[in-house]
Amino acid sequence: MLKLILSAVSCVLWANEPGITVSPSHPSNGGVALLKIADAAARSELSLTQDGKPIGFFECGKKEPKSACAFLSFPFEEEVKTSKVDLSWKQSESVRTHTLTVQLKPKSFPITKLRVDPSKVNPTAEDQIRIETEKKEILEAFTHSSAVPLWEGRFKRPAKGGETSPYGQKRMFNNEVKGVHYGLDLRAVEGTPIYATNSGTVVLAKELFYAGNLVVLDHGLNLFSSYAHLSKIEVKVGDKVKAGARIGLSGSSGRVTGPHLHWTIRVHGLNVDPKEFLQVSSKAFR
Repeated sequence: MLKLILSAVSCVLWANEPGITVSPSHPSNGGVALLKIADAAARSELSLTQDGKPIGFFECGKKEPKSACAFLSFPFEEEVKTSKVDLSWKQSESVRTHTLTVQLKPKSFPITKLRVDPSKVNPTAEDQIRIETEKKEILEAFTHSSAVPLWEGRFKRPAKGGETSPYGQKRMFNNEVKGVHYGLDLRAVEGTPIYATNSGTVVLAKELFYAGNLVVLDHGLNLFSSYAHLSKIEVKVGDKVKAGARIGLSGSSGRVTGPHLHWTIRVHGLNVDPKEFLQVSSKAFR
């Protein structure tokens, strides 16, 4: 298994090294990119670091020999603008290295005002204890990722409904600023079937204060998807699900203004734009 070490901040084309590309070449805040090495077989002991965060390679492309790919993720925060990337490998018995500083393409996000149950904006002391406990539980779930990819083929939307709230919206609940929308909301009336965006393992399936009924899937290599505000959960922790398998029904549980699906994609510890992830990840299967 090829190994890659990487972090999250930005990308450019590897102009000095034929066969190594990053797409898109100028990703934005909250985005994702695909690093592809077309001649991976000629490079052994391949590693990449971007602020010291480890990432794994996976086989990609339709042509033989297969290429090696890795998903790169980038932070939402606009003040993050550059990152140092170091690539090294062994070729013809010698170690080669390549270093570059990459730039993030700045992106602005809209502000939206929402009205919700006041108890979901200003929780009681008892609820706050619950919220903090659930935060730790969610983060713990994200620490359990397969060392090999579990997905099969292209990633797909978990519901057919149109988009109601995009990734990156800055949220004001009842006229109070309460953070950022780190997912994509899809229109889904109560009881709409929700499907796994790809194959994976269920690492969390329970009712939470803000997310309501939540399912989190591990797709391997520190790639996760989550499905919030469900009216019904139809899987349990440890279940192995196939791409397109039904995992629950849409609803309005948790902090919501109405029935919908809140869908997130988390890559190497960062919640990225799910819509952009679908576009970028599809390039791995061409």
